[in-house]
Amino acid sequence: MLVTTNSIIANLQAQSHEPDEDHVTEPAPTHGYLKYGLYSRKTMFFHAFFKAYDLEAFKARKENASILADILSGLIRYFIPDPASWSIITTPKRAHTDRLGYHFATEVLKITSDSTGIRFIEDVIGARNKNKIEPVFCLQKPLPVSPFILFDDILTTGKTIYTSLELIRESNGYNPLIIVGINNN
Repeated sequence: MLVTTNSIIANLQAQSHEPDEDHVTEPAPTHGYLKYGLYSRKTMFFHAFFKAYDLEAFKARKENASILADILSGLIRYFIPDPASWSIITTPKRAHTDRLGYHFATEVLKITSDSTGIRFIEDVIGARNKNKIEPVFCLQKPLPVSPFILFDDILTTGKTIYTSLELIRESNGYNPLIIVGINNN
């Protein structure tokens, strides 16, 4: 089945919280908009579906996790006929978790799991350090045996997702489906 980007966007827009076209306001820095795409970087293809204006302000509002979760749930339902047969994990919790008091990606995945039935396994990958340039990650729990998604809320340099993917490939040779909430490029 050939799926076009336009059909995915149309499907997601029907589910998203789109503003009324007649009432256009200047976007607040804590808001964003739907921007789906299939992207590639080096040895990795990934889906990304949202664009935010001020990433720190966006993540600081816990209710914004619901916005990403609603769109992610729509994507999962669109691509995966039986989400309950899949699992989803996130990249490690790092510095912003301490600052915000919660892990934004974990909040997104908890809501997504409740909505779709996909199995969310928390804290599979951990960080041994908080170094953003040379991070060191480790497995804290066994990787899922079923097909699974590796989710990262924001991709900027790609170092977090690449390091996570390298760890997964070294551990079991599996190439998960990669979904990023916000492609910050």
